Amino acid sequence: MIKIHSWGSSLTDTPFRQEKGIQYFVKEGVSFTDESDADLIISGNLKQLLGIMLRHGRNKKYLLWSTEPRWCKHFEPRISSDILPDFHVMNLYTGIFDNNYLHLPVGPEISTFDRLGGTREKRIVSLMTYQSGPFWKFMHDGTDLDLCNLRTEIALEGHRRGCLDIYGRGWPGNIVVGESRATGWEEKKSDILKKYHFNLCFENTNWPYYCTEKIWHSIQGGCLPIYYGKSNKIYEDFPEDSFIDYCNFNDAGLLFDYILEMKQDEFERRMQLCIEAYNRALARKTEIKPYKKILQKTLLKFQSILSAV
Repeated sequence: MIKIHSWGSSLTDTPFRQEKGIQYFVKEGVSFTDESDADLIISGNLKQLLGIMLRHGRNKKYLLWSTEPRWCKHFEPRISSDILPDFHVMNLYTGIFDNNYLHLPVGPEISTFDRLGGTREKRIVSLMTYQSGPFWKFMHDGTDLDLCNLRTEIALEGHRRGCLDIYGRGWPGNIVVGESRATGWEEKKSDILKKYHFNLCFENTNWPYYCTEKIWHSIQGGCLPIYYGKSNKIYEDFPEDSFIDYCNFNDAGLLFDYILEMKQDEFERRMQLCIEAYNRALARKTEIKPYKKILQKTLLKFQSILSAV
Protein backbone atom coordinates (compact mmCIF):
# COMPACT_ATOMS: atom_id res chain seq x y z
CA MET A 1 0.00 0.00 0.00
CA ILE A 2 1.32 3.43 -1.00
CA LYS A 3 0.17 6.16 1.38
CA ILE A 4 0.21 9.69 -0.02
CA HIS A 5 -0.87 13.14 1.11
CA SER A 6 -1.58 15.92 -1.40
CA TRP A 7 -0.64 19.24 0.11
CA GLY A 8 -1.64 22.80 -0.81
CA SER A 9 -3.93 24.73 -3.11
CA SER A 10 -1.60 24.26 -6.11
CA LEU A 11 -2.95 20.72 -6.57
CA THR A 12 -6.61 21.77 -6.93
CA ASP A 13 -6.94 20.95 -10.65
CA THR A 14 -4.78 17.83 -10.65
CA PRO A 15 -5.41 14.07 -10.51
CA PHE A 16 -4.82 14.18 -6.74
CA ARG A 17 -8.03 16.19 -6.26
CA GLN A 18 -10.07 15.08 -9.27
CA GLU A 19 -12.39 12.11 -8.92
CA LYS A 20 -11.09 10.36 -12.03
CA GLY A 21 -7.50 10.53 -10.81
CA ILE A 22 -8.34 9.54 -7.25
CA GLN A 23 -10.31 6.50 -8.44
CA TYR A 24 -7.37 5.36 -10.57
CA PHE A 25 -4.83 5.63 -7.76
CA VAL A 26 -7.07 3.93 -5.21
CA LYS A 27 -7.69 1.07 -7.62
CA GLU A 28 -3.90 0.70 -7.99
CA GLY A 29 -3.37 0.43 -4.24
CA VAL A 30 -2.73 4.05 -3.33
CA SER A 31 -4.23 5.38 -0.12
CA PHE A 32 -4.93 9.10 0.41
CA THR A 33 -4.22 9.93 4.03
CA ASP A 34 -3.19 12.79 6.32
CA GLU A 35 0.37 14.09 6.38
CA SER A 36 1.33 12.36 9.63
CA ASP A 37 0.48 8.91 8.24
CA ALA A 38 1.68 9.43 4.65
CA ASP A 39 4.84 7.88 3.22
CA LEU A 40 4.93 10.40 0.38
CA ILE A 41 3.83 14.04 0.46
CA ILE A 42 3.00 15.75 -2.84
CA SER A 43 2.71 19.44 -3.66
CA GLY A 44 2.64 21.53 -6.80
CA ASN A 45 4.35 24.52 -5.23
CA LEU A 46 7.91 24.54 -3.86
CA LYS A 47 7.17 27.09 -1.14
CA GLN A 48 4.30 24.97 0.16
CA LEU A 49 6.41 21.83 -0.06
CA LEU A 50 9.28 23.42 1.87
CA GLY A 51 6.93 24.30 4.70
CA ILE A 52 5.83 20.72 5.19
CA MET A 53 9.40 19.44 4.74
CA LEU A 54 10.45 21.57 7.70
CA ARG A 55 7.79 19.86 9.82
CA HIS A 56 8.62 16.27 8.92
CA GLY A 57 12.24 16.34 7.82
CA ARG A 58 13.67 13.08 6.51
CA ASN A 59 10.87 11.00 8.00
CA LYS A 60 8.89 11.43 4.77
CA LYS A 61 9.48 11.35 1.02
CA TYR A 62 8.50 14.37 -1.08
CA LEU A 63 7.35 14.97 -4.63
CA LEU A 64 6.94 18.28 -6.44
CA TRP A 65 4.36 17.55 -9.17
CA SER A 66 3.12 20.04 -11.76
CA THR A 67 1.99 20.27 -15.37
CA GLU A 68 2.36 24.07 -15.39
CA PRO A 69 5.69 25.23 -16.89
CA ARG A 70 5.98 28.36 -14.74
CA TRP A 71 4.92 26.88 -11.41
CA CYS A 72 7.74 24.37 -11.26
CA LYS A 73 10.97 25.33 -13.03
CA HIS A 74 13.21 22.45 -11.96
CA PHE A 75 15.00 20.49 -14.67
CA GLU A 76 16.30 17.59 -12.56
CA PRO A 77 14.14 14.67 -11.31
CA ARG A 78 15.70 14.82 -7.84
CA ILE A 79 16.92 17.85 -5.91
CA SER A 80 19.39 17.36 -3.07
CA SER A 81 20.32 19.68 -0.23
CA ASP A 82 22.71 19.53 2.71
CA ILE A 83 20.11 21.10 4.99
CA LEU A 84 16.73 19.81 3.85
CA PRO A 85 15.67 16.32 2.77
CA ASP A 86 15.79 15.51 -0.93
CA PHE A 87 12.66 16.05 -2.97
CA HIS A 88 11.69 14.52 -6.28
CA VAL A 89 10.30 16.38 -9.29
CA MET A 90 7.73 15.35 -11.88
CA ASN A 91 6.97 18.20 -14.24
CA LEU A 92 7.12 19.39 -17.84
CA TYR A 93 10.93 19.42 -17.85
CA THR A 94 11.42 15.96 -16.37
CA GLY A 95 9.04 14.25 -18.77
CA ILE A 96 5.46 14.38 -17.53
CA PHE A 97 4.29 14.73 -21.17
CA ASP A 98 5.33 12.69 -24.20
CA ASN A 99 2.63 13.73 -26.67
CA ASN A 100 0.64 16.80 -27.74
CA TYR A 101 -2.87 15.52 -26.99
CA LEU A 102 -3.78 16.18 -23.35
CA HIS A 103 -5.57 19.47 -24.14
CA LEU A 104 -6.97 18.40 -27.50
CA PRO A 105 -10.76 18.86 -27.24
CA VAL A 106 -12.93 15.76 -27.24
CA GLY A 107 -14.28 15.18 -30.81
CA PRO A 108 -15.96 15.32 -33.13
CA GLU A 109 -13.78 15.29 -36.22
CA ILE A 110 -13.82 18.39 -38.40
CA SER A 111 -15.29 17.65 -41.82
CA THR A 112 -15.23 21.09 -43.44
CA PHE A 113 -14.70 24.80 -42.80
CA ASP A 114 -15.88 28.16 -44.10
CA ARG A 115 -13.60 28.43 -47.13
CA LEU A 116 -14.78 31.88 -48.15
CA GLY A 117 -14.46 33.50 -44.76
CA GLY A 118 -18.15 34.36 -44.50
CA THR A 119 -18.74 37.59 -42.57
CA ARG A 120 -15.27 37.69 -41.01
CA GLU A 121 -14.49 41.33 -40.31
CA LYS A 122 -10.72 41.16 -40.10
CA ARG A 123 -8.18 38.52 -40.89
CA ILE A 124 -6.15 38.04 -37.69
CA VAL A 125 -7.07 37.72 -34.01
CA SER A 126 -5.18 37.25 -30.77
CA LEU A 127 -6.87 36.13 -27.54
CA MET A 128 -4.52 36.52 -24.59
CA THR A 129 -3.67 38.44 -21.43
CA TYR A 130 -1.06 41.17 -21.78
CA GLN A 131 2.25 39.64 -20.69
CA SER A 132 5.38 41.67 -21.23
CA GLY A 133 8.59 42.53 -19.41
CA PRO A 134 11.58 40.89 -17.71
CA PHE A 135 9.36 38.93 -15.32
CA TRP A 136 8.40 36.57 -18.14
CA LYS A 137 11.97 35.88 -19.26
CA PHE A 138 12.83 32.24 -18.55
CA MET A 139 16.41 31.19 -19.32
CA HIS A 140 17.66 27.61 -19.50
CA ASP A 141 21.05 26.59 -20.92
CA GLY A 142 21.39 29.97 -22.61
CA THR A 143 17.97 29.83 -24.28
CA ASP A 144 14.94 31.90 -23.35
CA LEU A 145 12.00 29.48 -23.12
CA ASP A 146 9.50 32.33 -22.75
CA LEU A 147 7.12 33.11 -25.61
CA CYS A 148 4.94 35.64 -23.75
CA ASN A 149 7.09 38.67 -24.54
CA LEU A 150 7.48 37.71 -28.19
CA ARG A 151 3.78 36.93 -28.59
CA THR A 152 2.87 40.30 -27.07
CA GLU A 153 5.26 42.20 -29.37
CA ILE A 154 3.80 40.47 -32.42
CA ALA A 155 0.22 41.24 -31.36
CA LEU A 156 1.09 44.91 -30.81
CA GLU A 157 2.73 45.13 -34.23
CA GLY A 158 -0.33 43.58 -35.86
CA HIS A 159 -2.56 46.06 -34.03
CA ARG A 160 -0.39 48.99 -35.17
CA ARG A 161 -0.75 47.80 -38.75
CA GLY A 162 -4.52 47.56 -38.38
CA CYS A 163 -4.71 43.88 -39.30
CA LEU A 164 -5.02 42.19 -35.88
CA ASP A 165 -7.69 42.43 -33.19
CA ILE A 166 -6.80 41.77 -29.55
CA TYR A 167 -9.09 40.22 -26.93
CA GLY A 168 -7.75 40.03 -23.39
CA ARG A 169 -6.92 41.62 -20.09
CA GLY A 170 -4.30 44.13 -19.01
CA TRP A 171 -3.45 45.66 -22.39
CA PRO A 172 -2.38 49.32 -22.40
CA GLY A 173 -4.71 52.00 -23.69
CA ASN A 174 -7.99 51.09 -25.34
CA ILE A 175 -6.67 48.66 -27.92
CA VAL A 176 -8.66 45.56 -26.93
CA VAL A 177 -11.82 44.61 -28.77
CA GLY A 178 -13.20 42.53 -25.91
CA GLU A 179 -12.58 40.48 -22.77
CA SER A 180 -11.07 37.03 -22.51
CA ARG A 181 -11.29 34.29 -19.87
CA ALA A 182 -14.79 35.29 -18.79
CA THR A 183 -17.57 32.91 -17.73
CA GLY A 184 -18.46 30.56 -20.58
CA TRP A 185 -15.19 31.47 -22.25
CA GLU A 186 -14.74 28.42 -24.49
CA GLU A 187 -18.06 28.98 -26.24
CA LYS A 188 -17.38 32.70 -26.56
CA LYS A 189 -13.88 32.01 -27.87
CA SER A 190 -15.29 29.71 -30.54
CA ASP A 191 -17.72 32.42 -31.65
CA ILE A 192 -14.89 34.96 -31.87
CA LEU A 193 -12.60 32.71 -33.88
CA LYS A 194 -15.30 32.11 -36.48
CA LYS A 195 -15.08 35.80 -37.44
CA TYR A 196 -11.41 35.59 -38.42
CA HIS A 197 -9.05 33.84 -40.81
CA PHE A 198 -5.88 33.60 -38.63
CA ASN A 199 -5.22 33.22 -34.91
CA LEU A 200 -1.97 34.19 -33.18
CA CYS A 201 -1.82 31.36 -30.65
CA PHE A 202 1.71 30.84 -29.29
CA GLU A 203 2.12 28.85 -26.10
CA ASN A 204 3.44 30.67 -23.01
CA THR A 205 6.55 28.50 -22.84
CA ASN A 206 8.51 26.65 -25.52
CA TRP A 207 9.31 23.07 -24.52
CA PRO A 208 8.82 19.63 -26.10
CA TYR A 209 5.21 18.43 -25.82
CA TYR A 210 3.96 21.52 -24.05
CA CYS A 211 0.88 21.88 -26.22
CA THR A 212 -2.24 23.41 -24.70
CA GLU A 213 -5.65 23.96 -26.28
CA LYS A 214 -4.49 27.01 -28.27
CA ILE A 215 -3.60 25.49 -31.63
CA TRP A 216 -6.48 23.00 -31.44
CA HIS A 217 -9.10 25.65 -30.66
CA SER A 218 -7.81 27.76 -33.53
CA ILE A 219 -8.42 24.94 -36.01
CA GLN A 220 -11.80 24.15 -34.48
CA GLY A 221 -12.81 27.76 -35.07
CA GLY A 222 -11.75 27.71 -38.73
CA CYS A 223 -8.67 29.87 -38.12
CA LEU A 224 -5.26 29.06 -39.52
CA PRO A 225 -2.92 29.03 -36.49
CA ILE A 226 0.06 31.36 -36.24
CA TYR A 227 2.25 29.27 -33.96
CA TYR A 228 5.82 28.95 -32.71
CA GLY A 229 6.95 25.52 -33.90
CA LYS A 230 10.66 25.32 -33.09
CA SER A 231 11.90 22.71 -30.59
CA ASN A 232 8.50 21.76 -29.17
CA LYS A 233 7.59 18.57 -31.11
CA ILE A 234 4.50 20.05 -32.77
CA TYR A 235 5.73 18.76 -36.13
CA GLU A 236 5.21 15.23 -34.91
CA ASP A 237 1.52 15.96 -35.58
CA PHE A 238 1.56 18.68 -38.23
CA PRO A 239 3.18 18.61 -41.68
CA GLU A 240 5.38 21.44 -42.93
CA ASP A 241 3.49 24.37 -44.45
CA SER A 242 0.30 23.66 -42.55
CA PHE A 243 0.06 26.26 -39.73
CA ILE A 244 1.98 29.53 -40.10
CA ASP A 245 5.23 29.03 -38.20
CA TYR A 246 6.67 32.30 -36.90
CA CYS A 247 10.09 30.62 -36.77
CA ASN A 248 10.20 30.81 -40.57
CA PHE A 249 10.12 34.61 -40.34
CA ASN A 250 11.55 35.72 -36.96
CA ASP A 251 10.27 39.20 -37.75
CA ALA A 252 6.73 40.44 -37.10
CA GLY A 253 6.73 42.70 -40.13
CA LEU A 254 7.70 39.90 -42.48
CA LEU A 255 5.10 37.64 -40.87
CA PHE A 256 2.26 40.11 -41.46
CA ASP A 257 3.45 40.93 -44.98
CA TYR A 258 3.27 37.23 -45.82
CA ILE A 259 -0.17 36.71 -44.25
CA LEU A 260 -1.75 39.77 -45.84
CA GLU A 261 -0.48 38.76 -49.27
CA MET A 262 -1.63 35.16 -48.94
CA LYS A 263 -3.98 33.96 -51.66
CA GLN A 264 -7.18 32.11 -50.90
CA ASP A 265 -5.96 28.84 -52.41
CA GLU A 266 -2.93 28.78 -50.09
CA PHE A 267 -5.12 29.53 -47.09
CA GLU A 268 -7.44 26.67 -48.03
CA ARG A 269 -4.56 24.25 -48.63
CA ARG A 270 -2.90 25.06 -45.32
CA MET A 271 -6.20 24.95 -43.47
CA GLN A 272 -7.02 21.55 -44.94
CA LEU A 273 -3.64 20.19 -43.77
CA CYS A 274 -4.38 21.49 -40.27
CA ILE A 275 -7.82 19.88 -40.26
CA GLU A 276 -6.33 16.56 -41.33
CA ALA A 277 -3.70 16.86 -38.57
CA TYR A 278 -6.46 17.65 -36.05
CA ASN A 279 -8.47 14.59 -37.06
CA ARG A 280 -5.41 12.31 -36.91
CA ALA A 281 -4.65 13.68 -33.45
CA LEU A 282 -8.17 12.84 -32.28
CA ALA A 283 -7.63 9.22 -33.31
CA ARG A 284 -4.23 9.13 -31.58
CA LYS A 285 -5.68 10.62 -28.41
CA THR A 286 -8.28 7.86 -28.31
CA GLU A 287 -5.52 5.28 -28.71
CA ILE A 288 -2.93 6.79 -26.36
CA LYS A 289 -5.27 8.10 -23.62
CA PRO A 290 -2.89 10.88 -22.51
CA TYR A 291 -4.56 11.56 -19.15
CA LYS A 292 -4.40 7.91 -18.16
CA LYS A 293 -0.81 7.78 -19.37
CA ILE A 294 0.10 10.59 -16.99
CA LEU A 295 -1.58 8.68 -14.16
CA GLN A 296 0.41 5.55 -15.01
CA LYS A 297 3.69 7.49 -15.14
CA THR A 298 2.86 9.15 -11.82
CA LEU A 299 2.20 5.78 -10.18
CA LEU A 300 5.56 4.51 -11.43
CA LYS A 301 7.13 7.66 -9.96
CA PHE A 302 5.56 6.89 -6.57
CA GLN A 303 6.95 3.38 -6.67
CA SER A 304 10.40 4.56 -7.71
CA ILE A 305 10.59 7.17 -4.94
CA LEU A 306 9.46 4.82 -2.20
CA SER A 307 11.73 1.99 -3.29
CA ALA A 308 14.82 4.20 -3.41
CA VAL A 309 17.29 3.99 -0.56
